[in-house]
This record gives sequence, C-alpha cells and structure tokens, in this order.
Amino acid sequence: VRTPGKGCPLAALANDVAREPAGSAVRSRFTHGVRHLAGLLADLIPRMSRERRRQRSLAHLSTLVGAVVLARAVDDEALANDLIEAARASVAG
Repeated sequence: VRTPGKGCPLAALANDVAREPAGSAVRSRFTHGVRHLAGLLADLIPRMSRERRRQRSLAHLSTLVGAVVLARAVDDEALANDLIEAARASVAG
C-alpha cells in the first residue's frame, strides 16, 4: 500500500493524468488502460448481462483504486489496512 512505485499505476498516476489536457497522449493511454482493466474484470463476473457486468467491473475498479489512494494518504497504518480490507471484502462479496 505504501509503495506507489511498486503498486497500482492507476492509483499512483490518476491525479497527475487528470491534469493532462483532454486528448493528450498520456490521457488517452491511461483511458485505454482503464477500459482494458475494466474489461478484464467484467470477464470474471458470471451470469449477468454484458452491461451489468461492465457496470459492476467499473464499480469494483473504482472501489479498489480509491481504497489504495486513501490508504496511501492516511497516517494511520491500521486505518490504511482497514480501507484495503474493506474494499477487498466489498469486491469479493
């Protein structure tokens, strides 16, 4: 959690990429990566319509990335771990 250089690039780079102008190559590549990862997650979700799997995968991805971002920002290791575990349980459940 505390090692952005070794962790999730989405969590590490999202704030910087958000400052890029619309249509920039960096923003375009990041968008491609988000779509790709969401697609991989959607493929793991069984027995739902394609749109429902897509929505669920986007929610899971947002939950996981958000938890990592928050866990890195707080100065309480126990809270950081709780954030990660809560996100993991939410996505797994």
